[in-house]
Amino acid sequence: MANFSEKGQFAFELALKYFKTGSFSAKELSEVSGEKIAAATLTGIVNKGYMTKEAGTPVKYRFVDDIDELLAMDNEDGKKGCDKTHLEQAKAAKKNEFYTMVTDVEMECSKYRQQFRGKRIFCNCNDGEEHSAFWDYFRKNFDAFGLDRLTAISYKEKNGCGVKREIRTETFVDEDTFTTTILTGDGGFESEESLAVLDECDIVITNPPFSEFRAFVSLLLKSGKKFLIIGNNNAVSYKEIFTPIKNEEMRLGYSANKTMTFMMPMSYEGELTDEGKMKTGKVPAISWFTNLTTKKMEEPIILTATYGNDTNRRENYEKYDSYDAINVDRVENIPKDYDGVMGVPITYLGKHCPSQFEIIGLMASTTKDEINFGYPYINGVKKYARVLIKRKSMDESYLY
Repeated sequence: MANFSEKGQFAFELALKYFKTGSFSAKELSEVSGEKIAAATLTGIVNKGYMTKEAGTPVKYRFVDDIDELLAMDNEDGKKGCDKTHLEQAKAAKKNEFYTMVTDVEMECSKYRQQFRGKRIFCNCNDGEEHSAFWDYFRKNFDAFGLDRLTAISYKEKNGCGVKREIRTETFVDEDTFTTTILTGDGGFESEESLAVLDECDIVITNPPFSEFRAFVSLLLKSGKKFLIIGNNNAVSYKEIFTPIKNEEMRLGYSANKTMTFMMPMSYEGELTDEGKMKTGKVPAISWFTNLTTKKMEEPIILTATYGNDTNRRENYEKYDSYDAINVDRVENIPKDYDGVMGVPITYLGKHCPSQFEIIGLMASTTKDEINFGYPYINGVKKYARVLIKRKSMDESYLY
């Protein structure tokens, strides 16, 4: 494959993720991905032969018809592939080696410090001694957070066996006062030894394997434990993830649908660190998922758009072909005076206030069941995936 610049590679991955079929403008790609993508960057991809330009204003772009064949040829040749994001590479190869940066752990976890006090925190799916951002952050803040216990288990760290590291309040002296135990099993999150620690802990905080996200969340929900974990925002469209969000058993954290930088093994595409031992790479659409309390869930979205009192704006709120709901293209355009069902962007979930709106369902796939109502179409034109919501009341919340 053509050797793209970093911006070109990033734009290519986002375009392939959101617009593998159909045409799109630079503005549309920017809006759906939450990243600023310049038209010049897309033109660079056109010049490499992977996209075409369509006449008109604004300029529209489209992948060439044989894009799959081109990507397959590139991969067979062992060249730099752009057909998958780093997350998709992990799913396909089961590598899952994306090491969270300590700065990202601190940025999110510092907002829950009062909920950590006196708790037993378990960092399963730990990254081992060399890259354990979660372990490093919490052991350095063990006393400041008033933790009762901190346990981390890494997967196959020593000769195929997992390793457990632990700090207990009764033996705590400083951040280096911890025990290290080589386990008999591999340390996987479903292993007997990990499940034993899970049973004793209060809160699970970690970056689970991307390819095992659904299974990991199911395990946590079944355990009844509190948790704060990192995942791909696209997972909200999975039934196993969307259902607990809909039922208010889980929500997105403070950082939602953002591009996050991870440490990666040398085998991945990315920039070398100063030490030259690892690479860093940007991965789009990353969110924190939690069942801890957040301020966001208690703060209604401030709404200013209107439906019934603005006939010009009403033209923007078209109804879907096969479901009785109006389409809302942006969260800020949710009308404050409409009490029917509305289809809003999936990014809405990062701002959802349960007392303001009820989540009705999802329009994100061909599947139709009790929560998914098929893809959203308006006059035969397919829209982006939508979350269906309905205002819970029209009295006090009407003010927002």
